[in-house]
Amino acid sequence: MSIQLEPPNQLSFHRPFTQLVKEVLVVRNPNPEPVAFKVKTTAPKQYCVRPNSGRIEANQSVDVQVILQPMKEDPPPDFKCKDKFLVQSVAIPAERETLSLSELWSITEKQNKDSIKETKIRCVYLPPVESNISPTSPTSPLPAKSSNPTSPTSPSSKKDTSNGATSEVLKEEKRNQSPPPYKVHDERKAEKANGTTDKSVPSTATNGHPNRLSNMTGSFPKESKTSIEETDPAKLRRQLLEANEEIKRLNHIIESYKQELNAAQMRQRKSEEAAVSNRNSTIGGFSVKTQEKIPEGYYPFEVVVAAAVGAFLFGVMFF
Repeated sequence: MSIQLEPPNQLSFHRPFTQLVKEVLVVRNPNPEPVAFKVKTTAPKQYCVRPNSGRIEANQSVDVQVILQPMKEDPPPDFKCKDKFLVQSVAIPAERETLSLSELWSITEKQNKDSIKETKIRCVYLPPVESNISPTSPTSPLPAKSSNPTSPTSPSSKKDTSNGATSEVLKEEKRNQSPPPYKVHDERKAEKANGTTDKSVPSTATNGHPNRLSNMTGSFPKESKTSIEETDPAKLRRQLLEANEEIKRLNHIIESYKQELNAAQMRQRKSEEAAVSNRNSTIGGFSVKTQEKIPEGYYPFEVVVAAAVGAFLFGVMFF
């Protein structure tokens, strides 16, 4: 049982690829019974698909997000992407409604593999999307309106020029047409001359845009939620308890290491003492093992050596 995909043939990913790039694949079920689907790719480490499998009811659709993981650098402009996606679908009959999706797929692949429909989609890398900027942006300055009631296109000016007005009159009209460069400054001078000391900024200070100052009130940054959460006493108390538990756990580990070290040192000390007690003692240049048991009927080695030395000296002195 086939399904419909949108886009049907390819997924387009726009640069830059040094950040996450998301695309949506719409899987639609035009059939009168539900279907199960799953999405596979030839580059599972490069793409993340959510959800990669699921169930679609009759005449319903599911949006599948395909996320391209960030790359270290953008590939060359002429790079051709060879990655592909495979969308598999199978109908869910009434006798298999109680089965899970994994059981349904395993049974279908073993018993009726031909009923699985497959659709392939290739990936394409495209240049970045250009932002369409309107020619008149809201922040661009508006053209100043002439304060002179007699503009060059006004009937009075046409009448003057038609009647043969002199060049001096035309120059004077041009000077009158140009707005004063510092209108706010001139009005403040007029207020000082009249003796008024109104410190409020007049509405004409914004060149005919009184709402510009009111729009500035929303430009100041508000206190973020993260700063409020950082100063939450309940959260800080919970973090303090967790830190204390971690300190206790580390102290317990350190104590156990100390006990093991002491036990190892005691074993080493006992082995050294045993080695010292078993060490051979030297008498007259001869080594004697003091821990060996002397058999019955024999004399100790020291006695035999002393008797031999005494006999030797006795013989030398008297014979």
